[in-house]
Amino acid sequence: MRNLTYCILGLLLFIGCNSTPLKEYSDNDVEYNEKTNTWIQKSDGSIIKESFVINDELFDGVNPHRRVVKIDENGHVITSTLYRGNTLLQKGDFSKAPHEIWVTQTASHPDNTSGETIIMQQLLKPDGKLIYYMKSNRQRVAEVLYDKEGNPVKSYEWHNGKRVVHMADLFPAENIATGYSWSTGGYHLLPGITFKLRNKSGHSITDNLRIYYKFIRNDEIVESDSKYVTSEGGWENDLLKPVKIIGWEINDADKIKYPHPKDFGLRVRITFEDGSILYDDVIPFQSIDLN
Repeated sequence: MRNLTYCILGLLLFIGCNSTPLKEYSDNDVEYNEKTNTWIQKSDGSIIKESFVINDELFDGVNPHRRVVKIDENGHVITSTLYRGNTLLQKGDFSKAPHEIWVTQTASHPDNTSGETIIMQQLLKPDGKLIYYMKSNRQRVAEVLYDKEGNPVKSYEWHNGKRVVHMADLFPAENIATGYSWSTGGYHLLPGITFKLRNKSGHSITDNLRIYYKFIRNDEIVESDSKYVTSEGGWENDLLKPVKIIGWEINDADKIKYPHPKDFGLRVRITFEDGSILYDDVIPFQSIDLN
């Protein structure tokens, strides 16, 4: 029995002494290709086909981090684990990548402000990616849709296993037109927007719908108010309601500061009561009928 124990210890010691350490890279030398689920060397674009370590990854921009990446024989990522010192920050399961990746983020992760473990299910889509955020019991709490450039497009909260649908999705805007119109008599220039709201809620609306709008210049709100979209007589599903929003006239100070309307730089932002954004864009210098 003793001889067997010595043999096992000797074998373990032999394996430990002869194990090849993982190759080390700088985060400036390599990058991850999300579409192919591979890491490549920036110098020549070649795929890394053995497990490796990134020792100087500045994930939070301040403290050095260490990422351990396990690779299969074809160069595809199996797991990717992130550490700060000896503290585990994040572990990713890439066994279903590139179309699906599971990431477990600990409370120690600098981006995690929840104070608990967060699980993320990332699904690759033709027009970007979708990420579901879950608690440790895999109960969804949020989802975020990103475009191809990685910019967030839409986000939703989840409660009791169901997505909380935004009012902007239930009442989308169509036939949008923005621009400037001369007031009666042609003395004052008025910014404005016209559009039609379509009822996509799936049922008839009997209460007036309140929307909020802001006219903004250089991140400063120069006018804000709200108005009601009437539902008098019932607003049946899939039918449209016309909406018109007219801003204040361009005052004399603005006429001096911005002698040409194209320099006004006004944008209009329209939201619903739940905070979801119906419209947000700069008003182009073009004529629009607001009468």
